[in-house]
Amino acid sequence: MKIKYFEKKFETMDLSELKILQTERLKKTLKQKNFKDKDIEKIKIAQDIRNFPFTSKADLVNNYPLGLLSAPLSDIIRIHASSGTTGKPIVAAYTKRDIKIWSELMARVFCATGIVRGDIAQNAYGYGLFTGGLG
Repeated sequence: MKIKYFEKKFETMDLSELKILQTERLKKTLKQKNFKDKDIEKIKIAQDIRNFPFTSKADLVNNYPLGLLSAPLSDIIRIHASSGTTGKPIVAAYTKRDIKIWSELMARVFCATGIVRGDIAQNAYGYGLFTGGLG
């Protein structure tokens, strides 16, 4: 059986190259409010993220609705939110680039499972615009 790739360049990348790419991309994402007072130059490899704080649910609630944006509001094209049944809704905002990346990641997942253009797949989970799962 022939192996199919969605993005062969990334899916077959040498491990050392992949680690360099992961570290570069990690550094680019650390623009969020919680990291502004941290020394991100301490990150030499992607695994160094273990030494940094992560966004918690409390952070999202305390900065509701869009206080932790790492992009200008004018760049936001889609917003997902929880129902807020236990308090303030949890809001996730996405730029056009975020949606493009998420679409490519999901396409890669579908390709890895053998789904190809023209196939029909059913996602029967009723989570609406919930941020988890398939986006």
